[in-house]
Amino acid sequence: MTQHKQVLANVKTLVDSSIKEVIEALNLIPELWTFGSCEGEQGEQSEISLCYGEANNDYINIAQIANDLYNLARSKGCHIDITIEWDSDRGYSPIMVIYFNKIESNVICDAIFALLEAYNNDEDRNHK
Repeated sequence: MTQHKQVLANVKTLVDSSIKEVIEALNLIPELWTFGSCEGEQGEQSEISLCYGEANNDYINIAQIANDLYNLARSKGCHIDITIEWDSDRGYSPIMVIYFNKIESNVICDAIFALLEAYNNDEDRNHK
């Protein structure tokens, strides 16, 4: 397996440099944290694996995040695939895996920031 240039990201782990910004943006979503990533070889998709929440009941929330992120990325013309998994080795927390072409990292970051803004606006409306 080829080693890519890795840099420290604000997620307390080493990540491949070409997808660092996407990982940092994703980790701004509350209760979502990266545990694995790879930028992929030439012609392969990048992959970011994230855990969400604390227990089994968080599947509804992670499914909503995955759906919202997918729709925002697609609306910006970006192809993204997202899976949701359950891994008992990770303490039964739901896992979201995102697949994308690293050349679209900026578009994916834009979609993540739009998602965060929408969630913040929803939270503001709920507190009024």
